[in-house]
Amino acid sequence: MRTAVLAASGLLTVIGSVPYVIQTLRGTARPQVMSWSVWAALLAIGSAAALSSGQVPAAAYSAFCAGECALIAGLALRGRDVAFRRLDVFCLAGALAGLVLLAVVRAPAAAVTVTVAADLFAYIPTIAHAWRAPREETCSAYVLYAAGAWLALAVADFGVLAAVAYPAYLAVADTGVACMILTRRALCRSQVAASCRHNLGRLSQDRAESREQGTGRSGLPWADTNTA
Repeated sequence: MRTAVLAASGLLTVIGSVPYVIQTLRGTARPQVMSWSVWAALLAIGSAAALSSGQVPAAAYSAFCAGECALIAGLALRGRDVAFRRLDVFCLAGALAGLVLLAVVRAPAAAVTVTVAADLFAYIPTIAHAWRAPREETCSAYVLYAAGAWLALAVADFGVLAAVAYPAYLAVADTGVACMILTRRALCRSQVAASCRHNLGRLSQDRAESREQGTGRSGLPWADTNTA
């Protein structure tokens, strides 16, 4: 049972990148290069560590996910001028520090803590972008990522921090981003609708004032003329 749940979790994670890749190719999604590049590096390191421990299936899965992240990062660079904000530079520095620490940390609990911290630093630019431009992020991808993380967490050994911390972090982070995207989209729609109603009201008012100025207040062309 546990193996089947973990397999389903991995499948959801892999499938989650498909709509993101498609929307990026179409130009409707704008993934943050820094986030996806760091995630690719983290997964590549995880794949190498799993391979060195003889965990071939885990190594292959991590390597495949690293390739997906690298693909999305590459697509984000395609035909675009990438401008790094101060937030991107700060988060990149934090993520790179985490990657360096992963090369020297050996204790499993410490390693997973560093991994979560580095992943979070990489996630911040994507979170900020999802807040600013929710329609430029693929909500379905984060829903699938979150579902996969929750499944992995459901069968994790809660007595071992290294087994719980990372899927718990991903479950909360991906769920939060998916909910934020949906909420921000709904808010943007309501703001656009309110703006349209306001503009239509002003237009109707302007037309009414124009008629009054042209025909008199009663609506008749001779109503406001002065007679000798």
